[in-house]
Amino acid sequence: MGLLLLLFSLNAFASFEILQVDNKFTASAADIRAVLSSAAAQVIEFFPNRNIRVNVVHRDGGPIVYFEKGDNGAYNVGLSVEGNRWDQFSFQFSHELCHIVSNFENGKGDQYQWFEEVIGEMCSLFTLRRMAEVWKTTPPYPNWKDYSHSLSKYAEDRIQSYPMPQGMSLFSFLEKIKLTLSNADWNRGNHITVASELLPLLEKNPSEILAIQTLNDSDLLEQKSFTDFIAAWSRKNPQNNFVSKTQGLIYGNFKIAIK
Repeated sequence: MGLLLLLFSLNAFASFEILQVDNKFTASAADIRAVLSSAAAQVIEFFPNRNIRVNVVHRDGGPIVYFEKGDNGAYNVGLSVEGNRWDQFSFQFSHELCHIVSNFENGKGDQYQWFEEVIGEMCSLFTLRRMAEVWKTTPPYPNWKDYSHSLSKYAEDRIQSYPMPQGMSLFSFLEKIKLTLSNADWNRGNHITVASELLPLLEKNPSEILAIQTLNDSDLLEQKSFTDFIAAWSRKNPQNNFVSKTQGLIYGNFKIAIK
């Protein structure tokens, strides 16, 4: 790895730092640093007192944040992107950043990790759409303004590829696909459908993304059913409209005990 350092403070309490960028990427390390910094800025500002350090590594498989940290104590985030696909870099990285701020280390493959994957998908869409607006006027480099469209298009194409069936509510959709909601049988398309339904709730109250930091709290993970899990999440975040409205959308008749 070539050593690159990026440190910025988004407010008085939150900071984000890139310690290392792998030299196996075909895009330049400086450009990757600029893109990922822009992606991180859309999320980290809502997490006071978080000081997140990452190493960015090239990976042939899908993107991942590893449980094992680097020798420098930073999270190792693996991305599988070739060339200067800034939309894909941003999408993959923001999903893994979501796992980090959700304290994924505490979950380690629990029965509700599929919901964390949904939230990660939602965070990626949220990030791309915010970046697209920012890059219209203030991209990392002045000549990158035209990339704003590709960021927006990447998110919209993903949403349109897996729409909610016409006339179906979210809890009805979840009831229909309940057999795909175990960790042994994940369906990425279903994750996107659910994430797209939750996205407008977050976009109305962006700061309420802070609630995802409790997703892997032990008292949530010990719940016997998903509805109990969501109810416990809501109790932990009693003033959070995003959580309460999410609960309202999916609670209904969706009462599934995932073993």
